[in-house]
Amino acid sequence: MQLRIFLICLFIGVLGGFVYDVFFLLRNFYRKQWFRVLCDVCFCLCFGVFYFFLSVSLALPPLRGYHLLACVIGLTLYLKSFHKIVAFFADMLYNKLIGKHKRNTKHGRSNKRAKAG
Repeated sequence: MQLRIFLICLFIGVLGGFVYDVFFLLRNFYRKQWFRVLCDVCFCLCFGVFYFFLSVSLALPPLRGYHLLACVIGLTLYLKSFHKIVAFFADMLYNKLIGKHKRNTKHGRSNKRAKAG
């Protein structure tokens, strides 16, 4: 029973990594220190609510130390593996969108001559 609960909490940690990616993108979009702290606090609150919701819906026993340990291990596994894959594809998408935008504009202005000809 405890192994099943540990694996569930590990999976919750991995799912929390996906939530972290959203806040990671927001953190890097606006690079002020106070905004980064705000994003980290919002992530912790969202992850806490997410864990609470899943623990109630899955009827997990009261919070124990190994629950937190499993969530931290799951989050770490995500950040060391899936996060790099997601970041790679996000960079590819960003570069593709920026490359298309740069081809259509020249020095930040619309290239009307190229479109007309």
